[in-house]
Amino acid sequence: MAEREPQSTDTSVGKALALLAAFRQCSGTANMTELARWTGLPKSTTHRLLALLCEAGFIARIDNVYYLRSSVFELGALALGGDARTL
Repeated sequence: MAEREPQSTDTSVGKALALLAAFRQCSGTANMTELARWTGLPKSTTHRLLALLCEAGFIARIDNVYYLRSSVFELGALALGGDARTL
């Protein structure tokens, strides 16, 4: 199955998925300004959704830099029929 970019940022879920997808454009880390620019979301929305994604354990923040957490990779491995915890 081919990967698709989120089609809509009209909903909160679409915006959160757009933020996760934006990590494809960097080397694994990005700051809030970069993520807002890449997604076209307002900085206030980006900040709020990044806080929610951090709270949910999908991304982490050190100082002003965000990066994907292992739970994202575990979901990817499950989608491919594997288990990321054994990698």
